Amino acid sequence: MGKPKKHYDPDRAAARRKQVLDAAEACFLRHGFHGTSMAAISQAAGMSVGHIYNYFNSKEAIIAAMCEREMTRLLARFQDMAASRERFVGELKAILRERIAEEADAGCGALTRDIQAELGRNEVLTRAIQDFDRRIREELVRLCRLHAQKLSERTIAARIEVLLVLLNSYGLRGIVSPDIDREAYTEEVDGLIETLFSD
Repeated sequence: MGKPKKHYDPDRAAARRKQVLDAAEACFLRHGFHGTSMAAISQAAGMSVGHIYNYFNSKEAIIAAMCEREMTRLLARFQDMAASRERFVGELKAILRERIAEEADAGCGALTRDIQAELGRNEVLTRAIQDFDRRIREELVRLCRLHAQKLSERTIAARIEVLLVLLNSYGLRGIVSPDIDREAYTEEVDGLIETLFSD
């Protein structure tokens, strides 16, 4: 008589996926996307490569799951931003400050640029990042419609794009201009957000 089949445990699977994602993120930050192998991720996660392939079939799939995790976190924050314009603007400022701090970190900034370099030539990764961007942009447009009702759809779309540029540009500026005054930069970004999302 054969061994009884193991029943799928969703909580255990979720915990294992998180274990892999946490290990992969640490490896990516330390060695970059290309410098990280599935073997390195398996060692950091404390499980075999074969076991990891039960949850993710590639490094690109891991990055896509990391995007999904970050998107879930951001969308949860966006829910609170619907309460008032003050909450909306305040949370946007906080998110920008966090992003600037991340980009100022050598490991995080390098990983972002590593992934950006793959866009357009790595189809799986490009689709994952595009989906992340689309869903975040749609939610920001919804919130902007709610809190800046006098703005036209065209203006709202343009202002969201400016916001997304701000979210993703500090790392590049830090390379080009390494002596940038981060606090002064952040204060100006705060002022821009106030202007962008006023009627």
